[in-house]
Amino acid sequence: MRGNFDVAKTQKSQGRRKSRPLYHAAKISDQRFKQVLWHFAKDDTATEAAQRTGLSLNAVNTIFLKLRRFFVEAGMFTDIYQGGDPKDGYAGDPSPEAEQYELHLIEFHFARLKNKRGVGSGESEGDHWCESHWRFHYVMLMEDRGGDAVHSMMHRHMLEMIRRCGPVGKPSVNQREGIRLCLAQMDERILWAHRNSPAFRSGESRKRLKDVIDC
Repeated sequence: MRGNFDVAKTQKSQGRRKSRPLYHAAKISDQRFKQVLWHFAKDDTATEAAQRTGLSLNAVNTIFLKLRRFFVEAGMFTDIYQGGDPKDGYAGDPSPEAEQYELHLIEFHFARLKNKRGVGSGESEGDHWCESHWRFHYVMLMEDRGGDAVHSMMHRHMLEMIRRCGPVGKPSVNQREGIRLCLAQMDERILWAHRNSPAFRSGESRKRLKDVIDC
């Protein structure tokens, strides 16, 4: 009996060892990484995240940078221009609705970056733009419910992507599965809006919300 217990215990511990970490860094535990990811989901500054997690500002800045790069590579953070010239407009859709969506997205992007230092130029500028595009999918969900409920969804969606395509800090894997996951998460956002947003009861508002969530 004891021998069977030891075998089961050994197998269980081997299974734990085989699980992939969320973040490719020896000094950052999964628990601490999840805390940083929560502040990233809330769009807190690196300074705020450092103060609340006990990590150094440099460490948090590095994690934030790697998160953006990872989610772009995995296909979660995307560019509406698909690498083209923004002057040519929203890629693949010249409709007035697309132009209106683009305008709201640009306004949202610059409003959220207004108080973030060191953003707006350099190699990571495109990653910030793609991040704003992803965040914009969730912003209208916050109009009728508290932000924490939506932030929890965002945190969970990012964790799902990391577990599927991670760890963060290494090149993303399983991109096809990541794209399928993005589509499933889009469906969840639409269902969440149906259940939680009074605006979905009006046909015009429902179309406006769905256009934002689908893009």
